[in-house]
Amino acid sequence: LRVGDENPFVPRFFGPQAPTRGRRRLSFPNDQRELVLATAWRLVKDGQSVLIYCPMRRSVEPYAERIVKLAGYGLIDSVLDRDPAVLATALAIGAEWLGEGHPILQCLSLGIAVHHGALPTPFRKEMERLLSDGVLKITVSSPTLAQGLNLTATAVIMHSLHRSRDVIPTSEFKNVIGRAGRAFIDVEGLVLFPIFDRHDYRQAQWGELIGKVSEHSLESGLLRLVITLLVRLRKSLGIQDLNELQEYVMNNAAAWDFPNITGEVDEVRDAAARNWEQYISVLDTAILSLLGDQEMNADEIAAQLDEVLQSSLWQRRLERRNANVQELIKASLEARARLIWNQSTTQQRRGYFLAGVGLQTGQQLDAVGAAANDLLIAANGAILGNENEQAIEAITGLAEIVFNIMPFVPDPCPDNWRDVLRCWLMGQPLAEVVADNPSDVLRFLENGLIYKLPWGIEAIKVRAQANGDTIGDDDIFTIDDFETGLAVPAIETGTLNRSAAILMQA
Repeated sequence: LRVGDENPFVPRFFGPQAPTRGRRRLSFPNDQRELVLATAWRLVKDGQSVLIYCPMRRSVEPYAERIVKLAGYGLIDSVLDRDPAVLATALAIGAEWLGEGHPILQCLSLGIAVHHGALPTPFRKEMERLLSDGVLKITVSSPTLAQGLNLTATAVIMHSLHRSRDVIPTSEFKNVIGRAGRAFIDVEGLVLFPIFDRHDYRQAQWGELIGKVSEHSLESGLLRLVITLLVRLRKSLGIQDLNELQEYVMNNAAAWDFPNITGEVDEVRDAAARNWEQYISVLDTAILSLLGDQEMNADEIAAQLDEVLQSSLWQRRLERRNANVQELIKASLEARARLIWNQSTTQQRRGYFLAGVGLQTGQQLDAVGAAANDLLIAANGAILGNENEQAIEAITGLAEIVFNIMPFVPDPCPDNWRDVLRCWLMGQPLAEVVADNPSDVLRFLENGLIYKLPWGIEAIKVRAQANGDTIGDDDIFTIDDFETGLAVPAIETGTLNRSAAILMQA
């Protein structure tokens, strides 16, 4: 299916193909994934560069495995038209992180980028350089790349229109199809949705998305966030009357606890619970950024919110809704702000905002503040004194605290994460601790160690500074009287050697 054509079907674009070697007997293509790949290779023959878009990350790596198999059967060929030496650096970095013979590296040798956010950053950056230079003709990507990098793809192929059983948002679809066509070069781009089975159903969903593309969808992110929370809360409570829902939100602190919905399957509920915590944290951060650390009582919040949001996109979009909905949304924002103000001091709110966390996370950091401060100072002091064992012990202690507080909880978190952390800090090969799931260890390394643990440690430091925490029994020294800038670089770069960490950061 092509976007916007009166006759959207592409007749006789290609026919079935028989394998030329190996034990496969089925013709190609034989399923949805193979149909997408057949379409991509056909487009490359026409001189196109192709982005295959997968709304879910877990759909990306199976493409690498399938491409390798199809190449082995002689059903697809390399699309690399440059000297293979141009891939040498990326292949060397990839082999170091992913291991020799990984399907993603085999795809890279064929001129194909298989990209998602859980890949090791050094390898991912090198692959993105090859994409920017136009070396790779086909890219299989999760939303991480397709929404973040300025790809030079002339054609976009949709692998699916779904994420977690729901059709992807129109805003995401518009963003993705906007990747079709090279800026300042192509006057138009090609967007295709190959359909292998369930034709009527898939075509109807495609038509619905296409119909929404032209709609004006500019929306306030803050407004959308509040509405998202209210929709789930209303569904959970079974309340139809908006005034009743407003009364509940205004008078019940429990309104901000995750609302369970009867009959929701475990997988969907768990994902919704993670999203709820994230949404609340983002809402809190937005409120703190709007109101700052001003000295005001709870009764002044409504007027202050009205003042700072006057003439904003929030206000303009809110005015498009009926009066009852307007009152409900404004009251909900005010209720959350009141809750933050009633449960925190000015100093605490400043610490939460500077650390980029919400009320719940901030309160958890407050509860562990004294122990975390001591570990932070111990870790930096040990690094300063070249005492590696003591540094690893202190950093592990910090991780044990941080990894139990959202949003610093790593996903995934392997059972042997302490061994992984130790190997990483000592600069030792990770092969000894990857166990049976190297993918999980690499994702933990990127997500847990290089990103979330440094964020959590910086949050501990910022919170201590904002609250003026004193260190030790004498109440004389503050966190700023100690060296605290060595642990995070050590974790980010994977070395306790300060000179090496500085060089790698540079």
